[in-house]
Amino acid sequence: FFFLMGLYARLVRCFLNTLSPYLEYICFYLLFPGGTIFDVAEFLYITLFDYMVRQTRGSGNSYADSEEPRIVGRNRQRAHALYSSIDSTEETHSSTRRMLLTGQPGIPDKTDEWDFLLVGSPLECPTDWMEDSFDVTNSHNVWDKVSLPNHWQLQGHDVPIYTNTTYPFQFNPPKARRNGQWIDTACDLGLGSPASSSRPVKLHPKEPGENATGLFRRRFTLHNLHNLSEGDSANSRYFLVFAGVDSCLTVWLDGQYVGYSQDSCLPAEFEITSICTEKSSIYAEHTLAVQVSRWCDGSYLEDQDKWWLSGIYREVYIERRPVVFISDVEFSSTLSVNDSGALNAGVIVSVLAQGVHTTSSGVVSPFRRYAASAAHAVRVEIWEDSSQDKAVSILTKEIVSGSELPNRVAADSVYANRTTFGEKTSPLLNAGVATVRCTVNNPTLWSAEVPYLYKLVITLHSTLQNASSGKCPLHSHVQKVGIRTVCVGGPDNLLCVNGSPVTIAGINRHEFSPLTGRAVTKESMREDAILLKKLNFNAVRSSHYPQHSYWLEVCDEVGLYVIDEANIESHGFQVLGQPVGYLSNRPEWELALTTRVTRMYERDKNHACVIGWSLGNESGFGKTHLTMAHWLRLRDPLRFVQYESGGARTTATDIICPMYLRPRWCEEQCMRDTAKRPVILCEYAHAMGNSGGSLASYWQLFRDPRFPRAQGGFIWDFVDQGLFLPGSSRPGYGYGGDFGDFPHTKQFCCNGIANPLRELYPGAYEVAHLQSPVEITLLFDHSHYPVLLVSNRRAFADLSDLRVVVRPCIHFTTACNYTIGSPFEFRCGNIAPGCFRRFEVVNEIKVSLNFGNHDGFEKDEGKRNALLVLGPSEGWLDVSVSTLPNTQSWNNCESFEVMHTAFVSPRLTTIYNRLGVCPSTVLSFTPQLPSVKLPHTTRGWAASSTATSNSAHTSGGNSPFQNLIKGDLRFSVDERDNDAAHRNADENEEEQEDYLVEVSESKSMRAMTVQVVEQVDVSRGLFIRWSDGSVANIGKACGRLLTWQDKHGDDLLTSPMDVCFFRAGTDNDRGGCAMSYYARWKEVGLDRLVRRSQKDSVLSQRRLPSGAIEIVTSWTLESPRDADIHVWFKCEARYVFDTSGAVDVAFAAEASPLTPPLARCGLRWSMPESFSQVKYFGLGPHEAYDDRLASVYLGVFENSIDDMHTHYTFPQDCGRRADPRWVAFRRHQSSHDGLLVMPLVGGLSSSHSPSTEEDAISSDNSGAHCSITSDARAVHGWGFSVSPYSMESLDATAHDHELTPDRDGRMHVHFDSRTMGLGGYDSWSPNVDEAFVVSPHTPSPSLRQSTMPSYIASKSSQVSRRALHGAIRLAPMSHAL
Repeated sequence: FFFLMGLYARLVRCFLNTLSPYLEYICFYLLFPGGTIFDVAEFLYITLFDYMVRQTRGSGNSYADSEEPRIVGRNRQRAHALYSSIDSTEETHSSTRRMLLTGQPGIPDKTDEWDFLLVGSPLECPTDWMEDSFDVTNSHNVWDKVSLPNHWQLQGHDVPIYTNTTYPFQFNPPKARRNGQWIDTACDLGLGSPASSSRPVKLHPKEPGENATGLFRRRFTLHNLHNLSEGDSANSRYFLVFAGVDSCLTVWLDGQYVGYSQDSCLPAEFEITSICTEKSSIYAEHTLAVQVSRWCDGSYLEDQDKWWLSGIYREVYIERRPVVFISDVEFSSTLSVNDSGALNAGVIVSVLAQGVHTTSSGVVSPFRRYAASAAHAVRVEIWEDSSQDKAVSILTKEIVSGSELPNRVAADSVYANRTTFGEKTSPLLNAGVATVRCTVNNPTLWSAEVPYLYKLVITLHSTLQNASSGKCPLHSHVQKVGIRTVCVGGPDNLLCVNGSPVTIAGINRHEFSPLTGRAVTKESMREDAILLKKLNFNAVRSSHYPQHSYWLEVCDEVGLYVIDEANIESHGFQVLGQPVGYLSNRPEWELALTTRVTRMYERDKNHACVIGWSLGNESGFGKTHLTMAHWLRLRDPLRFVQYESGGARTTATDIICPMYLRPRWCEEQCMRDTAKRPVILCEYAHAMGNSGGSLASYWQLFRDPRFPRAQGGFIWDFVDQGLFLPGSSRPGYGYGGDFGDFPHTKQFCCNGIANPLRELYPGAYEVAHLQSPVEITLLFDHSHYPVLLVSNRRAFADLSDLRVVVRPCIHFTTACNYTIGSPFEFRCGNIAPGCFRRFEVVNEIKVSLNFGNHDGFEKDEGKRNALLVLGPSEGWLDVSVSTLPNTQSWNNCESFEVMHTAFVSPRLTTIYNRLGVCPSTVLSFTPQLPSVKLPHTTRGWAASSTATSNSAHTSGGNSPFQNLIKGDLRFSVDERDNDAAHRNADENEEEQEDYLVEVSESKSMRAMTVQVVEQVDVSRGLFIRWSDGSVANIGKACGRLLTWQDKHGDDLLTSPMDVCFFRAGTDNDRGGCAMSYYARWKEVGLDRLVRRSQKDSVLSQRRLPSGAIEIVTSWTLESPRDADIHVWFKCEARYVFDTSGAVDVAFAAEASPLTPPLARCGLRWSMPESFSQVKYFGLGPHEAYDDRLASVYLGVFENSIDDMHTHYTFPQDCGRRADPRWVAFRRHQSSHDGLLVMPLVGGLSSSHSPSTEEDAISSDNSGAHCSITSDARAVHGWGFSVSPYSMESLDATAHDHELTPDRDGRMHVHFDSRTMGLGGYDSWSPNVDEAFVVSPHTPSPSLRQSTMPSYIASKSSQVSRRALHGAIRLAPMSHAL
């Protein structure tokens, strides 16, 4: 009878609820007198049904729930906003009534471990393992101890698996079983994954079976949840919460079935009150048993680009709540302007109170009902920041029994009242809502720039009177909230926060730790957020799943916009012609998809940082996506919805959020979208390995006023997902395949701007610079003096928290001398968003360059006078912007650098000359300079081209080093003193002449004789000897510079100097399979070119009028015999061994027609291990390539050679420094021994004769034109790298920790006139912009034809058209650095 009555009651209630939830409540509890009878009947019916369910699922050895997509949870509580559950407001900051059963997030608790057993599948579970009486020590299975939260694969059980898109189990939805068969996706095969060809593959020995299933047991008592007496437990309710379990879990307590849940990234909450209270004492011991399967039907929805790791990876805890408690809270705000023009915020707070006691099966119990009636009331308090302790609003409201949260009923109607056992989408019974509306006058609005938070305190009271007085609270909820609005609208239909358009400087972030996988600590979450803020990010996409709730709290606090993304990706359906969106069109999968969106929203709805909801990632498009988007818009009309996979053609997305769309196509989207939606890339600039090329082109678009709807994007991604490899001598990170896993997608998980330990790669600085909130521009006023224009790129905050530090710098021609002025600074001040301010800095520059310690000025007369007469080559301003102390609370009020740049302009050199100032501190290191004859009439800088061309700005052509007297430097900063200075200079002319010496007469730079000694043995080649004992050797057969020893007999070269066109492939070089740059280089054997046999490669040798020796050689390089395509390079080189001890090397090459684009064009050699330090004048301080130059700036930088190498997780070409004027390699810490290398931007000419005073100063008697030019464009395109690892070693090694230096400790140098860019639009296609490709047949625009060695250029018209050429000078250093 009760069974039939219960069935009838259930059918009637479902019908009434379809019409109206309120009609159901009225009929069954108010009008119909038999409501209680039906309630009891329904209770008994469901109890009987639950008993039958337990018979099939009680043992856990079944696939029933885990392979049924219609079942997403059993007995699971409805999702709600997370809160602090406390007993009174006095305990707000001290008590949460929560007991952890694991360690804190990401910190496995080793003091209270769980018993653990791993079996091959749910069918292999012991039948009674979950029983309270089960003894693991007497079991025939061997149980282990594990610390949680963690993944069992990282604790010695099973193996981690990394795939990008391929499902690592048999493709047979909804079954997910790893039986050795799977099908590779075209995407992963295109990324170079080893193909399985759909054939069975033997599982790893550590894999226990087709669906590894972990069994966890733990004992606990409830007394830690109580500071009260035993009797108070009767007035308590207990809830068991799993914050994150992968992939599905089934729970038992004391042997009784509790429930089931899937969706590995959202909490699973079960009420366990009835089971807990069966044992009367709070000191009684309870047994918790949890079964976790590695795969379930939900795994088809969790095919994100991440490691497949299993287990309880987030914390598990039990909460104690009163019998009537605050079940959910919803906070929202709107903005308006009142009549007086002031801004007001309308705040709506809705509180759901629940008073229903439930059984373990989640069914309403009529015998223990604690209904929240109209007698209950809530008190809502909004406080200023907790440090100010000021109440903004205090309101009270009675609870309306039977009501729901705003918009919940309307939104749920989209799902046609579908239910799943134990989880209802209809409104809760025996619950009520109180909605409070208030106005906050002149609120402080939350934004990423000003993340101001209010404190929301809600207390539940038994009466309205108690609520008004604040007495006797039953339950409290405390949360920090932000007042802000988000919309897509306005005249241009832009994404606006608080009514102002914002540009998204975003990044994709996975939860990841190299030690604990997705089990991340609170400290690491905060550190991630702070690091992103320091890199000028303002937004994060939770890719591709809801992340730990604490992450959102941190983003609220520090100020990061968040796109909250549902845990949905089915990219692996890209097989057998199946559409990726297959599941979204299947009705049996609809509930599985929709609950992942609805539950995400309910958990995260109150966070100010969440500005938009994402329906998931790479899951195609189907009608379920439209349903989910419709639900979100009804439930939350104040945020936008985005979804990429449907493209711009669907209405499931409020913005166009493409992936990896090139800038020019983004422009097309902005212009062609008929809905005029904002374009915000959900992924762009794939940062895999040495990447980030052409990132500046995106930011040019984002800041282009012609395309206002191009509003930024999210870089992919934050950190490399490399797991620690045990047993390596230094930190090593593993990727796909390193753990014996198959299938796998190799290193495609390593695509972050930082390594797994958050150590930044150089590309991160490029991102930070382009995203800087401030822009500084160098201008020149009507007097031609420098002016800095500071612009505010922010949307809400001024620049009062920033300061600018400026350092004027000068570099001098030929001799490697430079001066850095004393820094001066100014504060940006209250420059409003979108505004700018001019700062005149000429007076500060005067003071800076004239203030300093003159003891640093060179004492040696010869070198000092050489410095004075040679004049300035380049003047620049070094500019750094940093935060002021005590302005960024999220960074503990510490200052940090926001951006760093340098302004290089020939006009700065002119201005320094015009100001009449001298260096305050000259830092010099001088090689054996070429012999230079200075005209007697030349003084100071008058001979420099810059000073001559700007003679109108000087006084009679006088030296800016005015008032020069013997033994000291005296100068005037006032131009009015120029005449007097000139008179003083004339009076002291004799003293000046003592210092204007000929360099050739300096003892330390005396010219040497040089001769060629030709060996009888041709294989030994030609030996060139200097009179000081230095020796060099040219191979006659190969035409290379084989060896070079200095006057002490120490080697300067340890391998022959040779041309090079290859590089160790970067991840981007390898993208595109057979069409990749790397594959084409390998196809022609570019990495192993061989010399065509010849007896004598020397074309000519002669002595120049200066006494220098010139040798010209030629040879041919060609592909090895086993190359797929045969190419050749006809090479010629010219060596000039001059009387100063320097060697000039010029080369040119002609490539065959089939030659592909090259990696580089330059020279390579190696040096002894003793060369351990490098100092250079160029762009730095970090690695740079021609399509990634925004973040580097001109300066003189010094580093160890070891630190010049960038340790990418996957070894590849790295460490290049751009636009070097000179490079000095030093032996250890010695400042008196080394090798200087510089590009010869003017080329080498055997017949060159000086035609100007500049040429006279910058040429030597050999006719070799060598100067450090003031035109930065002349060296643009040049680059060098030095590393303890050879190019071949980098190319052949799979992991950074496996790299080993050469046995003889050689340092490997590349000095290139051209280097191919990095690319970075993606990593699976050749995508280097044409301007940065090294064509073997087309000269680079930056490498002018005039720089070609003139001897080679004159050989023939064919050779003169060669695109591959360059020239460098190498000189031993014998003086102080």
